[in-house]
Amino acid sequence: MLSVTRVSATPAKTSAGLQRLSFALLLSNGGGAAVRLNAPALARRLDDGERGRDAGIRSRLAAGTLLARGASASFTWQYDVSGSGTLSFSGSASGSDANSGTALAPAPASAGANTVQQPASSRSPPR
Repeated sequence: MLSVTRVSATPAKTSAGLQRLSFALLLSNGGGAAVRLNAPALARRLDDGERGRDAGIRSRLAAGTLLARGASASFTWQYDVSGSGTLSFSGSASGSDANSGTALAPAPASAGANTVQQPASSRSPPR
């Protein structure tokens, strides 16, 4: 049984252009057989006119990898952000039972909202 056991998006407050936002997805196999993983999918919802650019995914596992019973795997996406507003992320994964070929697709999981702020200006106000 493949499940999404934890999601997180950090930091909760991000300075646009100065910090990257990270989204992490932890999968677990609680079934009796190994799971052949598909490539993990990341759905992102961009609110308040916010713009995000995927800066890459880091994972120790590739699509087609077998996740043994009782094992876990984590995936992390990094995003460069600009503008200001709120970002909300949800992630999902899928695979198949390595013995029967039965498709496995747990429900997506969402992380809490993240706030993106413009960095403070270094200019002095006019006199």
